[in-house]
Amino acid sequence: MSNSKEYAFDVVAGSSPLHIACFNSFIDVVRCLLKHKANINMAKEDGTTPLFNACEEGHESIVQLLLDNRADTQICRLGGKSPSDIATYNGHESVVIMLRKYIEETTKNYAISTAVMVPPNGENLKV
Repeated sequence: MSNSKEYAFDVVAGSSPLHIACFNSFIDVVRCLLKHKANINMAKEDGTTPLFNACEEGHESIVQLLLDNRADTQICRLGGKSPSDIATYNGHESVVIMLRKYIEETTKNYAISTAVMVPPNGENLKV
């Protein structure tokens, strides 16, 4: 018997090929699916996105690839758990650090772009 694992995914509940590839760390499949415009933020009935699957299993390279392709880190599962919560619960410290860094950067970039749009004197811009 090999070291293979058997997994069952409930397709009816919404597991997409991207969910399955992220869970199993099939990075080449993930790249191919993203290249062909797979919905990176597709949520199953319980709110699980492909990012959740990668975070739950601690697949750092998959998490980074999803973040590089703008996976939404703010989507929560039913019950309010975020991808960061799931990674923390499963002891994947490096994944938690990656997520926090990404969230900090995107928040900072949003704050900068928003500040640029508002004039310093608070008056409305005439366009």
